[in-house]
Amino acid sequence: MSDSAIDPSASKSLTRPEQLGWYSLAAGAALAGAVPASAAVMSRDLNLTFTNNDFSSNSLQTSGVDIDGNGTVTDVSVVLYNYGGTRFKGLIADLGVVQDDSLTSTAGGDGTPYARVLAPGETVGPASSFDGLVAGNNQTMYLDAEDDYFGLGRPYASLTDALVGFQFTIDGEAHFGYVEVSYPDQAGANILTLGTAFWESTPGAAIVVPEPGSLALLAAGAGALAGYRRRSAA
Repeated sequence: MSDSAIDPSASKSLTRPEQLGWYSLAAGAALAGAVPASAAVMSRDLNLTFTNNDFSSNSLQTSGVDIDGNGTVTDVSVVLYNYGGTRFKGLIADLGVVQDDSLTSTAGGDGTPYARVLAPGETVGPASSFDGLVAGNNQTMYLDAEDDYFGLGRPYASLTDALVGFQFTIDGEAHFGYVEVSYPDQAGANILTLGTAFWESTPGAAIVVPEPGSLALLAAGAGALAGYRRRSAA
């Protein structure tokens, strides 16, 4: 079993806020028509890949990630578990991951919830269905269980830039967001990549999932705004 946390000094994308892609997307998003001009959506390029290829025994690897760059490395955690040759993938968030209410099995004894892959137009906010706390601890929200371990099929056997919603704290207040998740269905390897994370900077405010094309424009607008800020500071 191993537990790890991503060190904010470990890569360029995890340096101080002025350099890490900690962008306000309000201007770019408003131009793209993806969200109201009053929205305060933030973005950060994580681009972190996690692997657990230890199949010699039951191997659990939990890796904490600092989503917003404020030094809290357990905003979201990636869980890669190899059990008896079966691969499991999942996420844990500070205040919970949005769950798919249609994919809940009793095989695990406590509900074994699956995370929900979000569709355009869905909202992550106070009305979303989160995993809840079990005995004071956040449950792992599964994305895949090889060999149909929970009897629910494999609805997410592989993903490419899929969006998964979560809730986490900034300065003690709840914020809603979503993160890009990718992984292959690759025998002999347990791999998961987190791409770009988006969250609402206003505590308690919901965030809407845009169309895929609009999401790209949001990221482009964030880069343009960051470049403008750098030029203005020069």
